[in-house]
Amino acid sequence: NGGTNWTNPIVVAAGRASVTVGQGNGPLVFQDKEYIAVDSFADSPYVNRAYVTWTSFQEFFQGVKPSARSPITFSSSNNGTAWGSPKEISGFSSSCSAALFGSPNECDLNQFSSPAVAPNGRVYVGFENFNTLAENQYLVVSSSNGGSSWSGPVKVDAIHDINFPQSQGRDTVTGCAFRVAAPGNVAMDPGDSTGNTVYAVWADNRNGNAAATNMNIFLGRSIDGGLTWTTFVVDNAANDQFYPWVAVGPGGRVDVGYM
Repeated sequence: NGGTNWTNPIVVAAGRASVTVGQGNGPLVFQDKEYIAVDSFADSPYVNRAYVTWTSFQEFFQGVKPSARSPITFSSSNNGTAWGSPKEISGFSSSCSAALFGSPNECDLNQFSSPAVAPNGRVYVGFENFNTLAENQYLVVSSSNGGSSWSGPVKVDAIHDINFPQSQGRDTVTGCAFRVAAPGNVAMDPGDSTGNTVYAVWADNRNGNAAATNMNIFLGRSIDGGLTWTTFVVDNAANDQFYPWVAVGPGGRVDVGYM
C-alpha cells in the first residue's frame, strides 16, 4: 500500500557471536554489506525473484590455529518471506593467487558485493577480492539458472587501493577523515535480451599515493556474459573522484554518478 504498512523483518541470514546461547562455542559470523536486486523482467523465467548478496565474515579456530575468511554469500526468494539457504558464490580462480587461510586459488577474502539481473534472468554479482600478492582485484560471477549454480569468478581489472592514507585505521583521501572504498556496483543493459552486456564501476588510487591521493573513476564493460572485459577511464581529473555508481537505460545509455 505504497509503504504505509510493512511486514515484520525477515531474517535472511543470521550472524553468530563467538559464544551463542544454546549453541556453545563456535565461529564468529558477521554478515556485512548486504545488497538486493530483483528480477523485474516479464520474459525472465525467474521474474519477481529477489537476490541478496553480502560478505560473511567468519573467524574461528582450526585446532589451536586462528583462522578467518570472508566469502561472498547469496540467498534468493520468490516472495520475500521465505529465503533459500545462504550459499557461498565467490568460488575459485587462478587470479586468487594468495591464500591466507583457505585452499589454493580459493577466493575467500572479499568485500563490497553488488548484484544485478539481466533481462533473460541471468544474475551477475561483482565484488572486490583480496587474495592477491599486491594490488587487489574486481571479480564477477554469474548464474543463469536462478542462483542454483554459479560460474567461477572472472577478473575485471586490478584495483589500486593499497596506497591510501589512513584515518582511524580506515582508507581515506588527502585532507579528509571519512572512509573511502574502491568498488561501486555492477549493472546490466536492460535492452540486451541476451543478458550478455554487463558493466562494473570502481574508483582507485593508481594515479596517486599515500602522500597525495588522486582517485579516478574506471568502468569495465563485457559483451560476452562476463567472460572478457574492457576497461575505460571515466574521469581522471587531477583531484579525487570516488563513490561511483553505474546505471544503464533502456536504450543502452550508460550513466556513472560519483563524488
